[in-house]
Amino acid sequence: MSKTSIHIEPCKIGSSEQHNQRLKHLDYVRPDLSHQNESWVGVADLPAHLEQLRTLVKGKTGRAMQAKATPIREGVIVIRQDTTIEQLKGLADAIEQRWGIKTLQIYTHKDEGHTDSEGAWKPNLHAHIVFDWVNHDTGKSIKLSKQDMAEMQTMVADCLQMVRGESSDIKHLGAIQYKNQAEGLRLQTLKDQTMKEEEARAQAQAEAKQVEQVASKQILAECKMFGGLANDYKKAFKGSEERRESITAQRIEDGGLLEELGLKGAFKSFWGECKDWFRDFGNRLGDLALLIWASPRGVMDKGVRCTADRVRGKLLLDGQTIEQVRAPKVVVPTSDIQRQAQAVRERNAGQARDIDRRREQHVLQKRQERRGRKI
Repeated sequence: MSKTSIHIEPCKIGSSEQHNQRLKHLDYVRPDLSHQNESWVGVADLPAHLEQLRTLVKGKTGRAMQAKATPIREGVIVIRQDTTIEQLKGLADAIEQRWGIKTLQIYTHKDEGHTDSEGAWKPNLHAHIVFDWVNHDTGKSIKLSKQDMAEMQTMVADCLQMVRGESSDIKHLGAIQYKNQAEGLRLQTLKDQTMKEEEARAQAQAEAKQVEQVASKQILAECKMFGGLANDYKKAFKGSEERRESITAQRIEDGGLLEELGLKGAFKSFWGECKDWFRDFGNRLGDLALLIWASPRGVMDKGVRCTADRVRGKLLLDGQTIEQVRAPKVVVPTSDIQRQAQAVRERNAGQARDIDRRREQHVLQKRQERRGRKI
């Protein structure tokens, strides 16, 4: 069962009525829940009633009421969602019978509370009872001892069918104090969450920086490797050109065969030399293909067999075209680090394709230039 308690304090007549009757906007009140509130008003005009009490005190005691006197007091009671105004009226009657304290007004507030850090509504269910704290027979303020107040706490629990709260030295929190305390707890929770997010962000940035450094080193190493391959290609191309010029010179030097062997014999001799040259050039072309295409992709191996598809005009490495060998394996990244690494690999692959395309254009240009020469 829910616990209850009552806290009594001097009634601030002007502000109390505005708060209890919802005459001003309060940021800790949900207007959509205000229809659940109930009220009972025995005396509607509290300022007029206060003047009547001052007259009563003057007539009974012969002295004016002291400025610091609190003839009208207000009790704040913790209630449940299903607490009714009838239960509170029964409590007011019991208090009047026991101590002669009359009740002037009763209000239930089920629309107050606050929103926690997770966005959940935490209601502050309570009721306000406005008391006439003057003995009308003597004109003196009613005095209650500590034992009387303890008895009143028990009476509140019995009338509202709730559990009596334990005695405590903790000061009671008003509506605004309660709101401020709840807001402080919410801000502290947000601060803790922010600190955790900052730590996680700093750790993620450090990991990303480490991945970037590793990727940069890999890019530099691959660029250096591609530079070496380009130099090797230039050397191989230069050797091929020298070989072609040597063969051309040999053909011109051996032009006298036309006179010695006749046209048919010279053609057969020339054709035999061509076959020998193409056979040797094919072997060198296979080595060049391995150097250019296979080595940068980690498949350089003496066991790799280079052939040619004459129909499609393609070089084959173990039965696969260069495009099939170069085709990257599709790997679906599952984390930010893997996606960053995938982006680095794709950038490297794009650079490799650009280098290959320029190399092919250069070879095609040289080939066209050679075809245009007269032998």
